[in-house]
Amino acid sequence: MNYSRLIIGSVFLIAGTLLFGFVHVAVANMFTHTRGPIDMPEQFNNFLDVLRLKTPYIISIIFMCIGLILLITTLIQSHFRKE
Repeated sequence: MNYSRLIIGSVFLIAGTLLFGFVHVAVANMFTHTRGPIDMPEQFNNFLDVLRLKTPYIISIIFMCIGLILLITTLIQSHFRKE
């Protein structure tokens, strides 16, 4: 098993998940200061724009995808090498 790819994939997955969570906490904090009717998808995008969090949001999704791809390919390769 290629442990370096496994560790790198885990780091990417954890970093992406933490960044994703922090972005959602910041947006949720902003939701508490709003008044009136809330249209969730539109307001979420507006708050991402206002807080300038669109780039970290997209980067977090990319990090999670890279981490999952690295983990899955490493585990599949190790599975087929044993047989």
